Amino acid sequence: MPDEDGNVDIFQSTASDDCPTIALRKRSEDSRYVTKRTELHHKKSEIIPDINKALRIKRGAENLLHANERAKISNKENKMKIEDVLDVESAALGTLKDKMDYLNSNFSTYQNLKSRLPMIPIGLKDTDPVDFKEVLSPFISSHYHQDPSKFSKALEQLTLYREAVSEPRRSLSGLRDFRKYYDLLNTIERRFFDVSVHHGFRFSWSDAFTGERHSQRSPAFEKGALIFNYAALCSQIATASSEASVEALTEQVQMFMQARANLQVLRESFAHAPSRDMSSDVLDFLIRVMQAQTQEALFMKQLLESQDDSDFIHLEKYIGGASFLSEIFGKLASPPASGSGSSDWTQVERVIPSSWISLLELKSQYYQAQINYKLATTLLCLAICGKPKADGPFEVGPLPPEGLFNDDEFLENEVSRHLSDLFSVLKPNVQLHKLAVRERRRGHLHRRRNRLSMYATGADGLPRSQSRMKRTLSSLSFGGFGRNKSHGFDDASSFSGRFSSLSLRSGYSSASAPASSMSNLAGIEGDAVEPPTTRKDAHLLGQVCLAEAIMWARQALQTIEGSTDLNHETDFKAFVNNDVLTWSEEYARVTKANGQSSNMPPVAKPRRRWLSRSKSFNHSTAGDSASVISTATAGSKKSSRAEEKGVNPWIAPTFHPSEIQLPKDTSPVLKTGKNMLEESKDPFRLLGPLKFFNARKCWSEAYTVQLVRNEEVAYGFSIQGTGPVEILGVDPDTPASDNGLRTSDLIVSINGMDARFMTHNEAVAAIRFGAEGYDRALAAQRATEGQGSFPQEVDVVQLTLVRPVNQPVVARKPSTYLVTPEISDVLPSPTPKHPPTPKKRHKFWKGKSNEH
Repeated sequence: MPDEDGNVDIFQSTASDDCPTIALRKRSEDSRYVTKRTELHHKKSEIIPDINKALRIKRGAENLLHANERAKISNKENKMKIEDVLDVESAALGTLKDKMDYLNSNFSTYQNLKSRLPMIPIGLKDTDPVDFKEVLSPFISSHYHQDPSKFSKALEQLTLYREAVSEPRRSLSGLRDFRKYYDLLNTIERRFFDVSVHHGFRFSWSDAFTGERHSQRSPAFEKGALIFNYAALCSQIATASSEASVEALTEQVQMFMQARANLQVLRESFAHAPSRDMSSDVLDFLIRVMQAQTQEALFMKQLLESQDDSDFIHLEKYIGGASFLSEIFGKLASPPASGSGSSDWTQVERVIPSSWISLLELKSQYYQAQINYKLATTLLCLAICGKPKADGPFEVGPLPPEGLFNDDEFLENEVSRHLSDLFSVLKPNVQLHKLAVRERRRGHLHRRRNRLSMYATGADGLPRSQSRMKRTLSSLSFGGFGRNKSHGFDDASSFSGRFSSLSLRSGYSSASAPASSMSNLAGIEGDAVEPPTTRKDAHLLGQVCLAEAIMWARQALQTIEGSTDLNHETDFKAFVNNDVLTWSEEYARVTKANGQSSNMPPVAKPRRRWLSRSKSFNHSTAGDSASVISTATAGSKKSSRAEEKGVNPWIAPTFHPSEIQLPKDTSPVLKTGKNMLEESKDPFRLLGPLKFFNARKCWSEAYTVQLVRNEEVAYGFSIQGTGPVEILGVDPDTPASDNGLRTSDLIVSINGMDARFMTHNEAVAAIRFGAEGYDRALAAQRATEGQGSFPQEVDVVQLTLVRPVNQPVVARKPSTYLVTPEISDVLPSPTPKHPPTPKKRHKFWKGKSNEH
């Protein structure tokens, strides 16, 4: 029957499929079950053998070359042949790595990119099949001395679970398959695996990013690969989730949090990972990506939940959240400053597909574009319509034919009130900047006669960006602060609140941004800049924000075109390109309305009289001019005259982020020692209690003895413990000693009854009263005194026992893969309130404290 996800449980046999393994293979071969994600996984599986073959040849050639160098063999012809092989294999590996990167960057396979930014899913590790029935049956026969056919169904189930997780279903059912296999593997690990046991097979898994194959005997390596794939599957399910409803986004948040939580468990547990995809630096990067995407999904969910809020409050939430996302995505895409983290970043760049880094840069840029565009449309709507936009998106159109800035006092007052309300709401997240008029020292040696346009126009007629982002903040030179151009600011964090549009996030801006003096930006040093109060100011600031949005969208489009893998995502590229075209058309309509031109009037080339470098207030070379902020340097009269001629005094705002708080993480994780089946559900329970019957302890074949009660000494042995009981002592010259009983032997059968799980009292009742009086004796033990009577004791007892076998001592080393702290290392030893209860002991001879 189908489950709640619409999937058929492959572990349930049907009338047509007697063998569940056949049912699994039919499902994998049936075209109805083959999805694009399955085809993508199969393509990766086809490349992996070629990658490992090329790696073996390359390593062999390198070893041969090094051996010749150590032996001082100077055969130039041989050396050239080896180097040629190395060049060929290195080129082949590079090509194969590009194919792997492309398959790991095929974002459209998991999601629809026609109207959304892509999410990053983690690819699955590939594995070789393992037939547990074939490899573990000999161990059951030799170690436990039992018939393997009794456990054939359990071994087939174990094999079936592993096949299910090797090509998992991308649904909640697939996650349940992982938990089933992981719990079962945790349960049986002590039964079949130990450092002294070699089964003749290895668990083989490939690197999810490089395709390199790694094999280990340890089940810890198997569990580590399972945790990685479990987290990867969670990320794929989250990526494929819809963004149209709050419920779907809630599931997306939960899946990304679950992926992050399991990656954290893997990073904390793995001490020395054999593959690079499970190394600490790569796992740390993946954890940060999953957390950022969790916050992104939570941000979209909050926007859907706040649709009933006013437009201004909704805009404030968008600006704060989108600024935060732009910042964290930009930090993820940027290499750390020189130090200990730079080497880790180098390792990450070698493993992670380059398109992932490009996508993180793109997201940072695109969120900046959306922030500016939404603020621009709000301002232009107030300027053109005189009121906030109604339901639905606002379409920027031509200005009213009667003119934009008329003398309607009532309309101006309404717009002023709306602008005041808008910027009072946006005050925590938006800081405005304006070209300030500042008196400067005048004199015949300190006079610069230049008149620079606020905007330089590009070839397409659009204004170049006023963005203050060019390089990382630590490399900027601010002459306005009196620093030499060769010295930048060392502490970028102190400016993170002021310059949120600087390269703290993505490090990109328009390459054509002209230079300016920092001192000419009002508000940068904390000075309050009054928000616009008139329709004219709102219109001018809206133009600035719209131009800034176009610049960021173009940067995002350039990032797509600069990445080979992202450039193949045609739907996503068309989505971003459509925004660029639409916004450019809107900008043209706004600036050309009412006879205005989008191109500013040409500026006459000013006469310049340069100051000496030692006394100039703001000096910079051509190289430095790209790293500072573009604005005009003019006197108060010149600036006022320029403003009268139509120069826009507004500068692109700075946006402050609002942190997106994650909910409490209660995600289920796969963890060693905590994910185990109950004893009653253990399919290998018939092998005996795990405390005694495990891979570390070795027992002899079972032997059976028949003891006849002696009137003087009874049977002559004593027992202790429970489930199963152990021979505590054997008296000489008694039936027990005569039949070869020894101390530490385990009783596994009493009078034909299975004694491996018997408690101490049950074993005593079975020995004294036999199979016929067993139930009556237990009932008498449970009854109150005087209400029950014991049956007559038997004179003959048949015991089946196993004897411990001395094994060669093997030096046990701590696992180099999974590190699980002992409970005693974490918690202090509690002080017992009562003394420990001693083990129950019973003596089967007369005259020595026989209790029954």
